[in-house]
Amino acid sequence: MCNKKIVKNAMKIFYVEISSKEIYAEVNQDANKTDYNRFCKELRRDRNESNETFELRNKIARNVEYLSKMDNTDICRYRCTHYKHWIYDELHNVLKDEKESSHRNKTINKFMQAQ
Repeated sequence: MCNKKIVKNAMKIFYVEISSKEIYAEVNQDANKTDYNRFCKELRRDRNESNETFELRNKIARNVEYLSKMDNTDICRYRCTHYKHWIYDELHNVLKDEKESSHRNKTINKFMQAQ
C-alpha cells in the first residue's frame, strides 16, 4: 500500500516537473551519427534525400531505442505521446518542402520503414 503511494507521488512530480517543452527538446536533440547510422544507412539509398531527412531518421532511431528501454509504462506512454506529436511535426516540416507528390510518398514510405 505504501509503495503505491510513493509511486503515485513520484509520477505526479515527474509529470509536473518535466514540461512538454523539455520533452520535445530532449527528443529533438541531435543524435550521434555513428551510433544510429547503422539503422539508417540501409534506408539512405536515394541520393536525392536531404541530410535533414537522414538526421531525422537518426533521431527517430535514438528515440525509439530510448523509449523501448523505459520500464514504467505510464511514464513511457506519456513520453510516447510527446514523441508521436514531435515526429508528425518534424515529418510535416520535411514534407512541406517537397514539391512533387511522388517525392512526398517516397519520403513517407521511408519513414514508415524506419519506425
